[in-house]
Amino acid sequence: MIQSENKTMAIGRGLRICHLATTRLGGAGIAASRLHDALFRRAVASTFLTEDRGARGDLGYAALPPETRTWFQRLRSRLGMASSDRQRWTRQLDSLDRNGVFASGPGGRDDLLHDLHVQQADILNLHWVAGFLPWSVFFRQVRQPLVWTLHDMQPFKGIFHYSVDRDRAGAAAQQLGERVRLWKRQVLADVAPQKLTIVTPSRWLGQQSQASEVLGRFPHRVIPYGLNTEVFRPWPRAIARQLFGLPQDCRLVLVVAERLDDYRKGLDLAAAALETSGLLPGWEVVAAGAGSMRFAGRTVHAMGSVPDPRLMALLFSAVDLALVPSREDNLPNVILESLCCGTPVVVTQGGGCPEPVIEGRDGVVSRSLDVRGFKDAVAEAADIAFDREVISAAAAARYDQSVAAFAYLQLYGSLAGGL
Repeated sequence: MIQSENKTMAIGRGLRICHLATTRLGGAGIAASRLHDALFRRAVASTFLTEDRGARGDLGYAALPPETRTWFQRLRSRLGMASSDRQRWTRQLDSLDRNGVFASGPGGRDDLLHDLHVQQADILNLHWVAGFLPWSVFFRQVRQPLVWTLHDMQPFKGIFHYSVDRDRAGAAAQQLGERVRLWKRQVLADVAPQKLTIVTPSRWLGQQSQASEVLGRFPHRVIPYGLNTEVFRPWPRAIARQLFGLPQDCRLVLVVAERLDDYRKGLDLAAAALETSGLLPGWEVVAAGAGSMRFAGRTVHAMGSVPDPRLMALLFSAVDLALVPSREDNLPNVILESLCCGTPVVVTQGGGCPEPVIEGRDGVVSRSLDVRGFKDAVAEAADIAFDREVISAAAAARYDQSVAAFAYLQLYGSLAGGL
């Protein structure tokens, strides 16, 4: 086994990997950057190319320079016309009734393939590339083997990132989404199956992708996310609570989302469940994320956004239970982070949410995707004496960055003909 690992690492260090992502922020960007960080620390020639400004070259990050525009494009802008394919898609999507649902078109950076990091790479690993990847030219012109790590359903769903989002959008937006989906299928029709490998962090997303007309004919692998378990581990609770100004003498339940009012994240289900008489008496709510969500009858400690992973690890360590009521999700970072910190979770059956949870040891999975089901799951979790050290150790063994890094190195090596 040790010889196999050493061989894999040696092959990986001989390859130049370029990760492509619109941003290193948000759940998908964070997960993608964690993979790059794990590879980079292991002396793999890994580069993370994004549009984010302020990328640190000494850590392997690179920013695509601002788009240059021709005189004709500048003229179109002055006349109020779209000056690029990406801008055209943005305007078209903004004109549709999407009911507040996020959507993205297939337009991207036309100069992406001209970047030196892309040209010098042996393998390109795509991540969340909405508004970044120019579908119309990329797959026709790219020469390297491709790995596409899916972070949601958008690559095979048209313009929507999840089915629950599509179902909430207006009819015109849904019709456009279907046309784009069919167009994506046509774009990829000439790509040889061995040229593109799909990686999904959850089995659920892999099943959805394999069943799709757009990506179903390409090889698929499941590689769960990895995270830094030197950061996400149990920390002393009293110190963590003192740091955030949280009470020491009561039990705390945590809800986390990039935006607390995101319908897909389902925090309204958690809020409604916690309004139930007799559920978690005396417990107080800790809410981390932008926006707001009302928890009637509860004392709420609003943390706002907590972008620093070290502070987030301390926050998980400060609470007794984390709630993840997503209506549909891939493999939420928050579940893995909570478990690695030893904090049990209550999750729904939405997408890949149940996959990391061994019931009774790590938390409880709601039997139904509604308020009643989630309320019953929370009540069940409150009566279990969880062993935080056991939760943390088991999660670290599965989700440490080294596990994901090794799996990707094996994949890269096989694509390069080295394994």
